[in-house]
Amino acid sequence: MSIFSKMAGDYSARHIKKTNSIIEEINKLEKKFESFSDQDLRNETNRFKERIKTGELLDDILPEAFAVVREASKKNLKQRHYDVQLIGGIVLHQGKIAEMKTGEGKTLAATLPLYLNALTGEGAHLVTVNDYLAKRDAVWMGQIFYALGLSTACIVHDNAFIYDSEYMQEVQKSPASTSETGRAKVPSSDKRSEAGKMQNLDEKRDEIGGFKIQPAELIKPILIIYLASWLAKYEEIKDASIAKVKKHAIKKISGFIFVLLFISILIMLGPDMGTTLIICLTALSVFFLSSTNIMQTLGTLSVALAGFLVGIIAIVMEPYRLERMTTYLQLILHGEVPDPRGAGYQLHQILIGIGSSGFWGKGFGQSRQRFGYLVENTAFTDSTFAVVLEELGLLSAVIIIGLWIFFFFKGYQIAKNAPDKQGRLLAIGITIWLTLQTLLNIAANIGIIPITGLPLPFFTYGGSSTIVTFVGIAMLLNISRYSNVNISSNKNIYGKIKY
Repeated sequence: MSIFSKMAGDYSARHIKKTNSIIEEINKLEKKFESFSDQDLRNETNRFKERIKTGELLDDILPEAFAVVREASKKNLKQRHYDVQLIGGIVLHQGKIAEMKTGEGKTLAATLPLYLNALTGEGAHLVTVNDYLAKRDAVWMGQIFYALGLSTACIVHDNAFIYDSEYMQEVQKSPASTSETGRAKVPSSDKRSEAGKMQNLDEKRDEIGGFKIQPAELIKPILIIYLASWLAKYEEIKDASIAKVKKHAIKKISGFIFVLLFISILIMLGPDMGTTLIICLTALSVFFLSSTNIMQTLGTLSVALAGFLVGIIAIVMEPYRLERMTTYLQLILHGEVPDPRGAGYQLHQILIGIGSSGFWGKGFGQSRQRFGYLVENTAFTDSTFAVVLEELGLLSAVIIIGLWIFFFFKGYQIAKNAPDKQGRLLAIGITIWLTLQTLLNIAANIGIIPITGLPLPFFTYGGSSTIVTFVGIAMLLNISRYSNVNISSNKNIYGKIKY
């Protein structure tokens, strides 16, 4: 090290020392701004602008401005700017490169220099090559700027978006509708939630600790396990009187109806008709396949008919369900989606994505519908099949459906070769549950049935659904370990079909 360097000090060390002093100043202001109301924080923006007009430099108000942004973020996003984000913000404001690792909060750090430089009234721009991140962060981080009295816009290659937290009721039904100027508005997360209620009223989650779960999802494997264990205990009555057989069947059917009715009522109070439908159809299938008794067969069909009538009543009594059904019927009868900006918005956007895909699709990651057009996060949950088709084309649909047909026959073989009746019923129950849920999800996405809000196993993003799906697969694999590969070809497996 030269004598000059020893006297003047290392440049990096001086820069770090100066930055740390700014960080300390910002942190000292945190307690002060924690007591500020939302309006007080917004007023700070006007005060900063006045100070700039009187000749103060941005560097002079940087500590206070950064502290205000941090408090706005804590109030609106429940996220706090830590020192590493403050350092990144300072470096970016100085026109230098801030190299930050994944997970260090680059998005949050960028809000600091953006806010500070926007106070001049000349605007501030953040450039990214990723359209998805641009749209996502305009809504996500836009909440901070809106809280502080600034507007946020997003320009992408084929459109422009304005963050508007006070979106009108008409546009709440359409999270990416077009304004009179031709520029699309993106509602805030709260308004997008209001829009999503048009399509996601079925979704009800309970929070346990820091985790959100869907109790209705957990019922699926639990009910199948219960039915398999319970029905396996009932032995076929042979060479008995008709009266005894009838009494035995009625006792069995009444117990089944009680269990199914109790669970269905609880889930419907959610309300979650999609999950109720899956549970009822799966339970009826397991019950039907558990015996060859003619009384039980007639009882199963009677329960199915009664459930169908109850389902119609449930649709008519609930306005949003009736609206979905009406939209579906008009599509079937007239060949077009009614009210594409209102009740038919979600279905309309799904069909646009599928219809524009072609045989090969638009390419992996090139979906347009998932960027603000499909309601809320359904592009990654209920409507993910439509996004897959849009990106990978008709070929992907053929492959997916083919794989599920293969899965069904493998599940069928596992059930066929299970060592006992309980294993057989459990295996066929899991197979029917996952396959049926897949078919209903696909059918809803291509307009064959009304939108149900059911997840697509193995594809849908999420917690509860993914967990119970893998629990089901784990049980199925475990049953296959104990399969009786030498099972007689004429053994009565389900009670209905002989192999």
